[in-house]
Amino acid sequence: MKNNNRNLSKKICLFNKTVSCLFLTIILAVFSFLELTVMILIFLIFMSFYLAIIILGTTYLSIICLFKIKKIIKDKRQTT
Repeated sequence: MKNNNRNLSKKICLFNKTVSCLFLTIILAVFSFLELTVMILIFLIFMSFYLAIIILGTTYLSIICLFKIKKIIKDKRQTT
């Protein structure tokens, strides 16, 4: 009887270790996936800021260049 209980307790202990390792692996996998998702979201937010700055900067420079070209053309027409 005692030998049977020892084998049963060893099997239960082995089962508990296996289940705990499995749960730990699942928890770590979920955590890694969520961390990767958060990092991608942060990257996308900063990338959108950089794109907005680039678009606004090029628009501003284009407008300034157009005004200068317009002024140069106007000055050339007045001198001729």
